[in-house]
This record gives sequence, structure tokens and C-alpha cells, in this order.
Amino acid sequence: MKKKIFIGYLSFFFLISSTSSLLAKINNTIIAKVGSEIITILDVENEIKILLIINNESITQENINKTKKIAIKSLVQRLIKKNEIIKYKIDQYSEKDLFNYQVNIAKSLNINQEDLIEIFKNNGLKYSDFLESKKTELRWNTLIFSLYKNQIGINPLEIENELNLKLNNKIETKKYKLSEIEIKNKGENNKSILENIYKIIKNESFESAVKKFSVSTSALDSGNIGWFDESTLSPVLKNELSKLKKGQVSKPVNNSESITILKIQDIKIIQNQNPDLEKLKAQIIQEKKQAKLNFFSRSHFSTVENTLLIKFL
Repeated sequence: MKKKIFIGYLSFFFLISSTSSLLAKINNTIIAKVGSEIITILDVENEIKILLIINNESITQENINKTKKIAIKSLVQRLIKKNEIIKYKIDQYSEKDLFNYQVNIAKSLNINQEDLIEIFKNNGLKYSDFLESKKTELRWNTLIFSLYKNQIGINPLEIENELNLKLNNKIETKKYKLSEIEIKNKGENNKSILENIYKIIKNESFESAVKKFSVSTSALDSGNIGWFDESTLSPVLKNELSKLKKGQVSKPVNNSESITILKIQDIKIIQNQNPDLEKLKAQIIQEKKQAKLNFFSRSHFSTVENTLLIKFL
């Protein structure tokens, strides 16, 4: 009897071991190669969990299915950047920005950082891996600045004109909180793609269309790209947004390589009766430099993406 029980335990042990080995093999299955980097099934699973957690969404099968595509896109984009970071041997990043990112994530979830770490742990995720992915983004910013810092100079006359414009308008500043959907410009195919995008925006939501169509890294945050002073926007964007109210969506804005659709999440009108001119000037310079860096970041990423071998297995 004892022998039978022993054999039973032994069989059960081998069954568990075989199952664990099979699961490990499945999780380590490579689904894509991006340059010298790889993406496994486990990477995708973990990325889905992270995206759902930081966007305060439940980890349900429905949400997992909705997020799978954007998770893969997120991993591919990160590895494209990682290949370039390794190429240029970039190791530095802003520790202040990393700290602020963690604070903002926790704040958006109405918890503290310790609770955030615990949520990751309870979902089988390493918080250190999450931070490392953010470090890749920050190192990318360091790379872009090092490559293009000599091209972000601002014409002093442009600054003075902007300053005078603000003064003449009684220092009334309009700011937009924007979300975006960015797609690649495919010429004749644009019409059908745009029709589908606007259809989903109408029948579902702007955020749903972001997840399904946007190629921008902002898709990881439901398309959110933050606050913009109208003075930093191109004349085309400024004109388009001036026609819209909070919650409305723009018409497609065409560039040579991409098409962007914007949604106004919020609008602020800021009035300063006694402005600090030096502070105002410094703000204008910083905003215009950041706008240029964003442009160079997208342009450089597009170039790398088109030259790097990306293979789905």
C-alpha cells in the first residue's frame, strides 16, 4: 500500500515537474526579434499587466485582449530605442525625472510608492524591471539631446516677438491638454484608415482608437501628450485647435511621414497681471526647445525603425 502511495507521489511529482518545464518553455518562446534584442511570450504578458496597472484598469481577460496589441507595440518601440542607446553607449538619465515618474504614477492611482511596489509584487512583476523600462525612455531622451543639442537654438527675435505677443494680449495664455492618435502617412490608403478611426471614436471612444491605431509611444498612456502653450504650436495646429472646445477631436493634420488627430482634454486660460519678464522669456525658450527635441525624437526614431531589422516569428 505504501509502495503504491509512494509511486503515486512520484508520478505526481514528475507530472508537476513536466508541467512546470512546459510552462517555462512556453513563456520563454521568442515571438519577435528587434535588432539584437528579443521579445518572449512572458515579456508580452508582463507588459500587458504593467499597462493595465498604471492605467488603473482591472486585469480581466477582456482588458488583456484589448491591450495585447499595444503591449507588443510598446515592447518593439522600447527595444528599437534600446538598440540605439547601446549603439551610442548611453548610460546617463535623469534620476529626478525617474523619481517624478514614480510619484506621478502612484498619485494617479491614489496610493503611495510602497503600495505601488506591492501591487507589482502581488501580480508577479518585478518593480525593478518596470523602472528599467522607464530608464530606457529617459536614456533615449539623453541620446536625442546629445545628438541634436546644437540644433535646438532659438532665434532671439522669435523670442522677443513671442514675448511682445503675450504682453499685447494682456499676458493671457491659453494652454491645451492634448491626446493624440498618430498614424503613418500611407498616401492613398489614408482615407479608409481615417474613416475607421473616426468611426471607432464615435462608436466607442478616442482612447479605443488610440489603442487600435496609434503608432506613437503616447499610446501607452491612452494618447496623452500633456499640456501645450498655444504659442509653441505650429500655425496649422493652433488654427485647428482654436475651432474646438474641450472634449472635441480635430481633423487630420498631415505631415510628410505621419498624420495626427488631436483631442482637447482640457483648456486653461492663464492671466498674469504683473508678469516676471525674465521668467516668462525663460519659459518661452524652454517650451520651444522642448518642441524641437520632440520633433527630433520622432524623426530619429522613424529613421532607426526603418533601418533596423524587426522580425516576428
